[in-house]
Amino acid sequence: MEWHVWDFPDNIRVYFKDEFREWLFKRLKEICGSRTEIGRKLKVSTTTIRSYFQTGHDSDNLRTYVPVRIIKKIIKLFSSNFDGNFLQELEKNIIAYRCRAGWPVYDPILPIKESPKLYSIVCHMVGDGSAGKGKTPYYANTCAELRREFIKNLQIFGKVEVNVYLAKTGVTYIMFPKAITDVLSHIFNVRFTYPNTLPLRLFITTDDCKRASIRAMFDDEGTVSTVFAIDQRSKRIIVQLKNLLEILKIKTGEVIEAKNGMYSIVVYSESFQEYKNSIGFTHIKKQRKLNKKVTEKKYRSLYKPLKIRIYELLLSSHPLTRIEVADNLNSKYPMTKLQLYRLKNEGKVFSKFNGKNQYYLWYPTNSNVLFHNK
Repeated sequence: MEWHVWDFPDNIRVYFKDEFREWLFKRLKEICGSRTEIGRKLKVSTTTIRSYFQTGHDSDNLRTYVPVRIIKKIIKLFSSNFDGNFLQELEKNIIAYRCRAGWPVYDPILPIKESPKLYSIVCHMVGDGSAGKGKTPYYANTCAELRREFIKNLQIFGKVEVNVYLAKTGVTYIMFPKAITDVLSHIFNVRFTYPNTLPLRLFITTDDCKRASIRAMFDDEGTVSTVFAIDQRSKRIIVQLKNLLEILKIKTGEVIEAKNGMYSIVVYSESFQEYKNSIGFTHIKKQRKLNKKVTEKKYRSLYKPLKIRIYELLLSSHPLTRIEVADNLNSKYPMTKLQLYRLKNEGKVFSKFNGKNQYYLWYPTNSNVLFHNK
């Protein structure tokens, strides 16, 4: 999937290379007959046509960016008068785009292509970003690795300049061109102030894009402490995250509503390793905590009491002789025999005759084995 400049919202404005702008004005004049007629068809004044296409500057000699709504009208009204390469040439000759307020994106990379980096930016803005109407958008986080990744990812749009601001609270803000969030909000139908949904395309895009989105959300909003969880004010976003995790075979608990109006889900311990391998964190501290949880889980599994390990083995694989049980668990034969008989006394396992001079076969009591000789 990719998005062209004519897919942008109408408020975005573009600036063309002088040669292309002059050529386009000349061609439109040939088609319409006069500058006045161009303005009439595009429903703007002749003065505006002059600054948009003839000179590229306004009366104060400032660059005049052409609104995307005008580009869309030109494509709709006159595309049949141009050759088949017109749209490609139009996009290739854009040297910057911007909103009415805010600074431009220079040397834009167009069209915008669907990628994990694109979704990472979107989900970071849903998590720890803001893009209020008429305000410069920002992404704020105390984690330096996340800020560096965010700035690097912004360059998929072109040459993107940022302003870095350290607030008195100790939080660092990454401020960047408003045109980017306006475009993203439009093409994905999401909002970055009081967000209430993730992009719906996430459910049909690649798994790599899903992973990047989940990682961004957990980097910003996730918690790795006594539990591994994520919370958010939007129930819909939490439900979407749960569904995305389940698509990637990561098991989670039910959506829980807290007293403070937040919603959360917990990642089950059986999926810690899968989450680490498949998604992971950019946030270094959270990644270390997850690594520790994975190690602790392996350690606890390895050092479970022998009796429990024997019972779990027989539940998953039976029948086994006591020798096979011992070999599977790398345990000593006498201790294995002792624990088997303790489990038998507790009613959890039973043994079955396997023939003269053969070791007895052992089963869990819920295996429904018929008692007969082979």
